[in-house]
Formats: sequence, structure tokens, C-alpha cells
Amino acid sequence: MIKDKVAFIGLGACGSNITLLFQKRGYTCFYINGSEQDNKSLSGARNILKLKGHDGCGGDRTVSEIALADNLEIIDEIKKIKEEIIYLVFSTAGSTGSGIAPILCDIISELNESEGFNKTVCCIAVLPRRDEALQKHINAYNCLRELSEKTDIGSCILVDNNKMDSLGRINATVVHHLDCFFTDESYSNRGNVDVSEKMRMIKQQGMMVMSAVCNGKASKPVEYLESLLTKNVFAPVESDGIVEYIAVINSMNSPINTDIIIKAVGIPQNIFNGYGAKKTITIVSGLSFPFTYISEIKEQAEEKYQERMQNRNKMGGMLKELNFGSPVPAVQEKPIKKKLNRLEMLRNLQGGR
Repeated sequence: MIKDKVAFIGLGACGSNITLLFQKRGYTCFYINGSEQDNKSLSGARNILKLKGHDGCGGDRTVSEIALADNLEIIDEIKKIKEEIIYLVFSTAGSTGSGIAPILCDIISELNESEGFNKTVCCIAVLPRRDEALQKHINAYNCLRELSEKTDIGSCILVDNNKMDSLGRINATVVHHLDCFFTDESYSNRGNVDVSEKMRMIKQQGMMVMSAVCNGKASKPVEYLESLLTKNVFAPVESDGIVEYIAVINSMNSPINTDIIIKAVGIPQNIFNGYGAKKTITIVSGLSFPFTYISEIKEQAEEKYQERMQNRNKMGGMLKELNFGSPVPAVQEKPIKKKLNRLEMLRNLQGGR
């Protein structure tokens, strides 16, 4: 089953909390963090890779890059992973996961080319709540921008923390849906979604959404579609009609009419249908990144920044933010004389502050 082909790496506190739920379901899991307190809170966690010398990154994504540079033995541990799919699990709003995830995407891609690593890196990226601090929105925007520009990664699941009041419930829902998909071994003479088709969807670049619903909800087209696209825990689907694959593994004798999905998301390259599942599992992959929603995150950051500066000016001060040349600044890398790969860049940062 797909479960045996997947490993998870939790980055930072948020990513580690979600990854621990996967570990409890029997998946191969690793954890990368510098915070001693965060690591101690992961009761029963195995394979903790500590960012030594960096007890947290203080909300600064660039610090996490230095922390990884100072702990390159972590890359050696990642190279030992046997599973074919590596999921990076992290918050886009924090510093450790938000900063390290795009770097690890590059490094794994480089290892594929230089050392025949042959892994597909996918992401489970958590978006901030609207009422969170300015810096968290800046981090989220820059992280998502970097991920959206990568062409050599697999699917990305974007988890929206605005969808439910309980963050624990959001985390549990994500894990439940993925586990239903990864452990499904249903079969029927009416048709099956085989392992190769599932792997194709996972490896497809772009955003992925999914649902796993009981017969009662699956039998009601409106409720079924809502559970897949709106009343879920994922970022909104972009309304541009771009989609690569749709898969429905039916639990009912009367199958889901995939036309209602196509009408909502667009015409896919291929549709996979299966039967005999315990719950009706639906996967849509190869969607566009939700650029409209990401732009809203940028606008929220700009509004928070302007409000903050207006409040400061009311006090008579004219304080300016360092490194805030644009409303939402991108991370600027140091100029280099020759093109270096990510590992070489990290080695140059070793011991940097």
C-alpha cells in the first residue's frame, strides 16, 4: 500500500505536532527543530533531529537557514530515508519550518540529480489565521511564494487554520484524510484506483485537496462537493480550471458523478474511478496554487504593517522597519560569485549569525 512508500519530516513545532499523529498511525517519521521545549513536548517521538546551538529561530526565517547550515549532519540522516515519497510538514507562518522547507525541497532535488536519491518531496504547509501577527503573515507569503516557484516538487497540501476553531481538530482531519488514502486497499471487478495511479497523483506538482466521507454525505451531491472544496480544512481552490487528476474511490454501489467535480474545478487530464472503499475517498491533484488567497495574505500583512506604523507615528516617532523595503519583503540572499547549489550555500553559512 502507499503507506509503506511514504515518510514524514515535521519541521518546527506545528509540523512536528502533525507528524507525531502520523507516527502514531505507524508511519516513518522524523522531526527537525531547535527548541528544546518543543522537542520535549513530543511525547514518544522518535528520530528527533535537533538543530544544535539554535534553541528556536525567533520568528526569523533566515535564522533557520543558518541553523540548518550549522547542522548539516541532518542532511545525512535524510539521505538514509528509504521511502519513495518524503512529506515535509510545517507552518508557513513560523520560522523553522517556513525557512527550512523550501531549502530542503532544493536539496532533495539536487540529491536526486547528483546521487540518484530518487525521492519525490511533497509538502503539507499550514497557513496562518487571519488574526495572527504581522511577521507570521510576512513569513507565510514569502514561503508560499518560494514554494509556488519550484518546478521539481510533488503535490502540496495547503492547510487553512481559519477553517475551524480547534487547531487540533484541523490537524487530526488532515491526518485522517491522508491515512484513508494511503491505507486504502479496496478492490472491485467494477474498477480500481491502483498504486501507480495514486503515486502519479501524489507526485503531480501543484495543490492537492481531498475528502473521505461516509455514505450518508457521499449520497448527497451538494454536501459531498462542499466536503471536498469548501467545508474542509484546505486552502480555497483557484477558479482557473487548471487540474491534472481526479480520483474517486467509491464506497457506494451508486458511484459519484464526477461531472459535478469537473464543473467545479475544471477538465482534468485523467479521471480514476475505484470501488469497494470503506469511505468514499476523493483526490484532486495538479491544481494551481491558490494565488488569490496568497495575495490576500500579502494584503493582510501590508494592512497590518500600515496600521502598526500609523500607531507608531501617533506617538511622535518615525521608526522604520529594518529590511522592510517593500510592503512584504522577500528574503534576500547574499550575492555569490558563482552559482552554488543549496548544500554549498549552506556550508558557506556555517557559523553565521
